[in-house]
Amino acid sequence: MDLDYCGLRHGVSKPDATDTPRNVAWGTVTEPAHDGLNFVTFRADDKPERLDGWYEAQQRGFHQGRTSEELRQHFGEHLRADDVVLRGVWQDSPALGSGTIPVATYASYDKTLNTGNTGNTGSGLQRVRMISDVTVSPTHRRRGLLRTMMTVDLADAVEQGVPLAVLTASEGAIYGRFGFGPAIFEHALEVDTGPRFALRPFVDDGSVELLEPAEAWPAMAQIFARFHEQTRGSVERPQFYEPILTGAFNFEDGEDRKLRTAVHVDGSGTPDGYVAYRPNPRKDGPARSMSATWSRSRRRRTSGSGVSSPTSTSATASSGAEPPSTIPSCGPWSIPTG
Repeated sequence: MDLDYCGLRHGVSKPDATDTPRNVAWGTVTEPAHDGLNFVTFRADDKPERLDGWYEAQQRGFHQGRTSEELRQHFGEHLRADDVVLRGVWQDSPALGSGTIPVATYASYDKTLNTGNTGNTGSGLQRVRMISDVTVSPTHRRRGLLRTMMTVDLADAVEQGVPLAVLTASEGAIYGRFGFGPAIFEHALEVDTGPRFALRPFVDDGSVELLEPAEAWPAMAQIFARFHEQTRGSVERPQFYEPILTGAFNFEDGEDRKLRTAVHVDGSGTPDGYVAYRPNPRKDGPARSMSATWSRSRRRRTSGSGVSSPTSTSATASSGAEPPSTIPSCGPWSIPTG
């Protein structure tokens, strides 16, 4: 099929002949498709009996451990706060087992992306379809499951008037057929803060405050909101950034007790930058080094991403759909570790 929006067309792979995708409204939809498989579209509170199995399939697909009650709680908060639409493919009659874990998963939700094109609105923010948690079991690959779920979701985005879609991909080549292409490349920098490390002289009428992550969160949210409003390529953050950046839960091993934060305030006392970091121990001595990752756009941390658009855009995008492997920073400044 082709997605046609504002006169510009982007090809999307045609579903298999046995597929029966159709446009979906914001509700629960169950579609028989492919022999012995059911495609189910739902929200977290619509089908609680499906949710635990969906969580396990997502974790298994990304080679992570089984879920815990705490992980399901925080994941559920994200699903509800960001109004996430979940898709999954379940077997009707598995040869073994209960069949509660789906053989494919997919999630999407709408946020905003700063395209830099203010037009008549005075704001460069455009709605964007965020795609996340895409998995297909090794036992059910090459059957068109991903193609069916993504085709239906992108068609729904067009119907809802959403002009862009973004995702973070470990295998970017998979998504080219849907119109996605590289948008962000990750850059890493490791700073040795040994005796020879020093900052160049600079004038700063503000100050840096070391805060506990939970204390720093209101300032971090305020700083990023201003950054997002002003910075081309910025993507609005989903809810799960709050537990990550406050150290409450990092989606890998629970509470993050090593996370540290610092906030910079200008001469008037307004927060205008922050950093969240974990000290890395040196092999030959105490912890003296810090690793940070950021994009070229004012040191905002991003991941390799793809952007697909039924319209045309040159905006840079990062989905933020997966919890970041390095800690985001935001602000045009940096500080050494003591």
